[in-house]
Parts: sequence; C-alpha cells; structure tokens
Amino acid sequence: YAQWWQPREDHGILGLVIPGSRYADGWYGANYDAAGKVCADMHYELRTADSVGDDEAALFDSSNALLRMGAKLIVLAGPEDPQKFRTYMRSHPFVQFSGFDASVTEPNYHPVLFGLYQVRYLSGMLAALMSKRKILGFVAAKPDPEIVRGINAFALGAQRVHPKIRILLKWTGTWSDEQEEEQAVSELKDAGADLIAYHQLEEYVPRAAERLKVNFIGMSMPLSGYSNRALTSVVCDWENYYRLLLRFMDDHAYVPPQWAGIDSGAVDLAGFSSRVPKSVRDRVLRVKKELTDGKLKIFPPALTDTNGIKHSAEDDSWDDPVLLNGMNYLIDGVETVHARH
Repeated sequence: YAQWWQPREDHGILGLVIPGSRYADGWYGANYDAAGKVCADMHYELRTADSVGDDEAALFDSSNALLRMGAKLIVLAGPEDPQKFRTYMRSHPFVQFSGFDASVTEPNYHPVLFGLYQVRYLSGMLAALMSKRKILGFVAAKPDPEIVRGINAFALGAQRVHPKIRILLKWTGTWSDEQEEEQAVSELKDAGADLIAYHQLEEYVPRAAERLKVNFIGMSMPLSGYSNRALTSVVCDWENYYRLLLRFMDDHAYVPPQWAGIDSGAVDLAGFSSRVPKSVRDRVLRVKKELTDGKLKIFPPALTDTNGIKHSAEDDSWDDPVLLNGMNYLIDGVETVHARH
C-alpha cells in the first residue's frame, strides 16, 4: 500500500485497486502517478492496493482492506473489474466506485470515460501517412467496446489517407503478457506491417517493436526518449479524470461527465517524433482542429463490417449508447491475423 499524507484539512481517502504494478509503464503506472498528484493537490490521501491480479477474491480482499483504512471512493483500474464488482457494490451502498466500463449501472458506480477513439482516428491518419508499405498492424487485448471502437476509428483515419490501406489486427487475449505481445508484433511484422499501434495495459509492444525495428504509436504515456521508433502516443489526461472524481466527492450534486473528449484536452496525441515530417504533422493537426471545434464526426452515418453487413446510425449520427457498448463489429478493411499452426 502507498500513502500520500497531507499537512492539513484532508478531505478523505481515495482507494485505488490495480491488478498490475503501480510502477509499470503504461495504463497502470499513468493512473497511479495521476492519482497521487491530484490527491496531493486536492488534500486527499491515496491508498493503493497493487499487483492484486485478476482473481475476484484477491480483488475483494484488497478493496476490504482499503475500506478498513477509511476509503469512501474506490477506483478500479482493471478494465474488467467493474463487472466483477457488481455484487460487491450492491453490498457496499455507501461507498462510491469508479472504473472504465460504462455498461455497469449500479447507483454508487460512476464511470468517467475518455473519447480515446477521437485520437485513435488521428493516429490512424499519422500511421497511414508514415507507412511505406501501406500495411499497418494493431495489437489488441480483447474485443471490449472501447478497443473495438478504437480499432475502427484508427482504420477510418488510415482509410481517409489511403482508402485501400490494409490494417492487420492481432488479438492477444490478455491485457498484459510480454510473450504474447512480442509474438503479436513479430507476426504482424512477418505479415508485412511496417507500423504498429496497440491497446494493451503495459509497454511490452513498444519494447518488442524496438527490438524488431518496427515503428509504432504508443499508448497511455508519452514515449519521447523511450525509443526512436515511437512516432507519437495516444494519451489520456488522467489527472483530469481524478479531478472530476474528487470534485464529485466534495460536492455530490456534481455529476462527472461520462464522456471527456479532445475538445476538453482529456485525450490527445503526445508530441511528435522528429522523424515525423512537418507536412505530416500539419495535416494531422488540421484534422485535430476540426475534431476540437466539433466540425468532424469520426464515424460516418453508414458503416460496413468485415462480413459485408451494413450498419446505419439513426438520424445520421451515432449516439452515445451505441458508441459506448453497441459497436461490437470491426469495419471493412480490418483483417484479423490468426495464430500460426
């Protein structure tokens, strides 16, 4: 457990449950660092249970320990944890919970989701502009709504630049596994991909891409100085997330927004590598401004999936419920790479 002491007027205790290590690069480490900074600024104590794993009993035991310490708000950093905690939340109605799954609807659960798909679209444009072979790779953990939404947005951004570009997708089946992720990068490179994007919770894909000499677009943390293969990163302002939650704890009349997008600075591309030409940067940044100003919709009114089935939006626009949980298909142009035999 980690503890952040405040000199005076502590407002309360924020509990953070992390399946992996708080010190790991990527999703978990970024959440831990942001929670610590915001708690210090807003006079909360941070208590953290990390390296808990995925076992429900261990997750519940960790949460119980945080409650005994006095936590009144518990953030579940694992993408699948809110589903596991449904019954637990009901049995602790006076404790507030937050996580990254909008399908959970318990009254004391408060998801705050970022419009990461908007930046995935920009990263797809960048990838297509920087790829020489016009074959892109994407390593992804599991087909949950945010990942599927992000892959589709990435593909649409790439197709905006080159309509016939190939996007090769490799599922790892796990949120964090060094061997699986390195194997995925290797298979995508062997299949012709010369640039890799990913949605995994730790930084094993960048390490593999560096070893295999493949350019990549990072996730969760800026990777300048990490590798000269990193062209940019898709990042979230996690401090924004924790400020929203702690504002709610200070004022229960305030309801955190379910979506926080590029217009608020909650999501963005990190700085570009010096390897990205100015002409490419300028083109991506022009489209970013269109998104920020609300002049561009990522998803067109009609989409065709990989099976040739057409999906149409009502009133020519995809509403939030569909984007949150209803986009359960990959769009035409995304090719799944299957395991070798």
